Amino acid sequence: MCRMARHLWSLRKGGDIPGKSILIVESYDAVLETLARFFEGGGYGVLGSRSAEDAMSFIAKNPVDVVLSAVMGLPGMKGVELAEKIREQYPQIAVFLMSGGMPPLMRVRADAVARKVFDKPFDLSDLLATIAQAVSSVS
Repeated sequence: MCRMARHLWSLRKGGDIPGKSILIVESYDAVLETLARFFEGGGYGVLGSRSAEDAMSFIAKNPVDVVLSAVMGLPGMKGVELAEKIREQYPQIAVFLMSGGMPPLMRVRADAVARKVFDKPFDLSDLLATIAQAVSSVS
């Protein structure tokens, strides 16, 4: 089951894809758990965070290959701000965003900084395939 250290969850230890880890940043537990199980089934090492700030703290100390973050609904820093900080400080990390809707100017920022913005509801198979392609391009 999930272990929680503050807002950061170590959901799944390791994966079948060596060195390929995904950090999911989502404030809704049900969404976080569903995505974690889905990516674990795809062979990824999965971590989860309920806040962008905790995600940034984790990334500063641990290697992560992919970040998948909600845009809205996070406490404190929004997902777009997280993506901008990651892109600036850790350009090797592939960042993807997911949203159920956002203001037009935020959408422009999101499209500019993320590899892709997935609009909810999205197809999980498309999500996995897109992220797998990004991971294989940096291998």
